[in-house]
Amino acid sequence: MINLETVMKKATYIGRFHLHGVSMSFIRAPGLRRKDIIELGDIVYFMVVNGKIYKIGKAGGAQGFAGRAGTYARGRLGDATNIRIMDIMQDLDETEIEVWAIKVPRPMVTFNCPLTGVTMTIPVSIHKDIESIYTNMFLELEENDLPFCHQLS
Repeated sequence: MINLETVMKKATYIGRFHLHGVSMSFIRAPGLRRKDIIELGDIVYFMVVNGKIYKIGKAGGAQGFAGRAGTYARGRLGDATNIRIMDIMQDLDETEIEVWAIKVPRPMVTFNCPLTGVTMTIPVSIHKDIESIYTNMFLELEENDLPFCHQLS
């Protein structure tokens, strides 16, 4: 079961977003450097406001969550999800969003290339699938919703 208690017990606190004006800044957890956030690699993250999960998201690729934090930092100048987050936080009269994350390692998969006949062993990204699984598990309980998730509205 996915709930706040499980997240706080098993995930890693990586920092918080502080909203100010039309933007938001990511403030890393004490002792974490930007490099440490990047080195997490593929992750599933949980945005928490006032002890409630408001978003389950994913980040990966070369910059991982550091890149995603940059996207969120654009605030109202960013995408529809950013605007939704800013609107909801304004309605709540809140300025802090805690972020917890779990690392999602890339399993190795053997692939027989039909073009070259060569067998390759490659890492495969699964954080998108894990995000979907966690989201569905969280939403199975009727009282749960994810207000920041634009795609669920």
